[in-house]
Amino acid sequence: MSQINFLPQSFHRDRRRQQRRPIEFMIILATALMLVVLWIYTSGPDRAIAQQAQAIDQQMLRIEQQQAEHSRLDQERAKLTGQLLIARETYQPILTTQVLARLSQLTPQPIRLINFELVAERPKPEPPAKSAGPGNRKAGSSKTQKQPTQARENNRMKLALTGLAPTDDEIVAFIRQLEQDPVFSSVSLSNSRMTQTKTHLAREFRLDLEIDLDRRFVTTGPGGGDSDAD
Repeated sequence: MSQINFLPQSFHRDRRRQQRRPIEFMIILATALMLVVLWIYTSGPDRAIAQQAQAIDQQMLRIEQQQAEHSRLDQERAKLTGQLLIARETYQPILTTQVLARLSQLTPQPIRLINFELVAERPKPEPPAKSAGPGNRKAGSSKTQKQPTQARENNRMKLALTGLAPTDDEIVAFIRQLEQDPVFSSVSLSNSRMTQTKTHLAREFRLDLEIDLDRRFVTTGPGGGDSDAD
């Protein structure tokens, strides 16, 4: 007995297409997975290299910043060094306030200081030495002999004290204390005379003192005054 198929050809084509559709979907999915795996595999080393390059760039940037900071600090150090050299050339090695504090510590109780004069001049820089010719060689040698003495005299702080004391004994004791103190290099009594104050008779005296500024004075501590460290 023969079977007669009354279904149209389009029906059979649609049915075969529906049967192939899961297979085609699986093929497309497998292809997509293969492409994703291939992209990850090929782009992985590039990403690592890019990350390494970025890290190197950041490190180079930090090094450049450190070099700029180092250059700025070098300039600031050079500036401060210049200021320190200028300060050492212009400032006195011992301050006037330190001298006054030392005098107040050394002055005995019966003595009263009524006047204080101070003169201090820093030595001027020596002019550049000129080559002495045959004609002025003798004059140049004598000039060089006078310069150290003159510079030595100018590099001193001179003080003049005027005070009142009950007797000459207190004045002598005061002079001995000043002579034994390392701050003062020279102490001399200029004059001493009897004078009348509002209430008592007293000896008015004047002392001339000198401080050698070529020495370096270091504070030894509270109540210790200044001492010569050289």
